[in-house]
Amino acid sequence: MSDHSLNTSLGRYTEQLVKEKLLKKGYLFLEANYLLKTGEIDLIFIDPLKPRKTIVFVEVRSATKENKLLKYSVSFQKRQRLYKTIALYISKNKKYYPNGVSYRFDMVWVTGEKIEHWTNVEI
Repeated sequence: MSDHSLNTSLGRYTEQLVKEKLLKKGYLFLEANYLLKTGEIDLIFIDPLKPRKTIVFVEVRSATKENKLLKYSVSFQKRQRLYKTIALYISKNKKYYPNGVSYRFDMVWVTGEKIEHWTNVEI
């Protein structure tokens, strides 16, 4: 198995862990691996616990061992691609939210079984 295949398998596995954790918190799952030419959003949820429905775009990062630099692994270019992809998602899906909705971007880092979730991260 190639390094790319291993990385893809690890990524999908950690995305599933994060998905399960957020579902247990009451989030409503919308979509995984939303892909456009501009980039990919790992997970998309609705956080129904907020006073106003909030669509949550989640970037998942993982490492097999403790890595203090993992939190800095989202480059400026990656953030720009995420921003463009989120903007396109919002514009394409406005019709589903006629009364309006708020949006937020979260980051989740997974190291082994440890999951760290940051909400409302600026991109």
